[in-house]
Amino acid sequence: LSAQRLIGGELTESRRDELAQTVHAQVKRVDRAMRNFLALSSAGSGNFELVALADVCRDVALELMQSGDRAPEIKIDADANLPKLFAVSAEVRALVHVLMVNAAEADSSEIEIRICAQDQGLQLEVLDRGMGLADDLQDKLFTPHFTTKEHGAGLGLYLARRIAVNRYRGGLELDNRAGGGCKATLCLNS
Repeated sequence: LSAQRLIGGELTESRRDELAQTVHAQVKRVDRAMRNFLALSSAGSGNFELVALADVCRDVALELMQSGDRAPEIKIDADANLPKLFAVSAEVRALVHVLMVNAAEADSSEIEIRICAQDQGLQLEVLDRGMGLADDLQDKLFTPHFTTKEHGAGLGLYLARRIAVNRYRGGLELDNRAGGGCKATLCLNS
C-alpha cells in the first residue's frame, strides 16, 4: 500500500520519506521470513560445511547495527578457540538472525552474545535488556503463527526451534532475565 501511495499522488517530502521507509522495512521483513522458510525447506538438502558460529554472529550483528538509527549496540563474547560446527551455513545464519532481530525488536539498547563449547557442539546465548516475556505468552512462543508484533508472521521462533531440534539435535529456549530482558539459549550439535 505504501508503494502504491508513493507512485500515485501528490505527497509532501516528509510523507514521501515516511512511506519509503515503510516500504523498505516491509521488504526487509518479507526477506527475513523468506530466508527462514528457505532454511526450513532445505532440511536434508543443504550443503554441510564447517561453520564458525562467532563469525556468523559478527556478520549478523554488523548487518543489524547498520540497519537503522535505533540499532542496538551488540557485544560478542566468544573464545577464539571455539570448534566449528558441521552445519548448513544458511540455516545457522537464519537461526542467529531470528534471535538477534527479536532481541533488537525488544527495544533493548544493548544485546550481548555469548558463545561457548558444550558436550558435542556449541551454545549461543542472546541476551537483551528489553521488555522481557509476559508469563502468559511463554507457552505460546514456539507456536506457528503466534506473534506479538504488528507486522510479524509468527514463524521465526517456531522455525528456529524446528531447525535446532530436527537438524542439529539441539534446542532453543527463551527465559526472562533477572533485572529485566530476555535470554535466548540456542544449542547446536555437530
